[in-house]
Amino acid sequence: MKSGHLSDISQKPKTHYLFIGNPGVGKSTLLNCIIGRKVFESGVSIGEGKTYELATKEIGNNVFMDTPGLEDTKKRKQAAKDITKALKQDGNYKIFFVVTLESGRVRPVDAALIKIVLRHAKEIKYFVIIFNKLSKNLCQKLQVEKNLLTLLVNICGGKTDLKPIPYLLERRSKLDDEENKIESIKKLNDFVHSIPSLTISKKKVSDIPGDDTFDRMKKENLKLRKELLENKNQMERKIEEMSETIEELRKLGFFAKVGKNAGEIADRIFEKVGKITGIRSLL
Repeated sequence: MKSGHLSDISQKPKTHYLFIGNPGVGKSTLLNCIIGRKVFESGVSIGEGKTYELATKEIGNNVFMDTPGLEDTKKRKQAAKDITKALKQDGNYKIFFVVTLESGRVRPVDAALIKIVLRHAKEIKYFVIIFNKLSKNLCQKLQVEKNLLTLLVNICGGKTDLKPIPYLLERRSKLDDEENKIESIKKLNDFVHSIPSLTISKKKVSDIPGDDTFDRMKKENLKLRKELLENKNQMERKIEEMSETIEELRKLGFFAKVGKNAGEIADRIFEKVGKITGIRSLL
């Protein structure tokens, strides 16, 4: 009986929890908090990120994956190979991009990383964007629907076929600049495990370039941001389209499946395109 039970577990498809982000955004720390113990090296590393190569940890049928970012030019080539390798495992995935904001704006390096990954893994149509290390004041400002949707438009480059699932995470003083520090964040944990997975085939993943493509992407994003700022009508249209995308995700049940209480909260958040309320409850 026992061996049969173990066999059943081994035959279940694995789910890859893939965390992608540039150095210093807090990927490794969040992964450790989700797992509940120190698995990935985290903390401050002056001048470079702690994660310099693909790191994985298999727990049951879950595979947690910590990847390096592309911002470091010296390590970009290897980082590109590692992200490609992580995407070519075949099977079920949950994709999490971790970003931080500068003065309330999306950093060009974060938008470029997301864009380049999505361009080379076209089966990723929906994904989570964790806005990490937010100040309390900024969290409150992002409760205004238009502010949050503007960030999503800037990240996705106005593309309407992409479906980002935003998650706001306030800065936690216990984790700030600490080496391998862990804190229980139950609502984040519930959210991460409850998000539906998608299937990625390695045959449909192309190699992420480790050359100056990343820098060109940054320039493209800056140019697009400028164009959207200068063309208010176009920006309003893109915000409305993004609002409809979020509403579509809600109708598909993405937010209804999020955690014990967070599902109801998220359902209220995206209940109507007109207003987002209660986001603080997800922090």
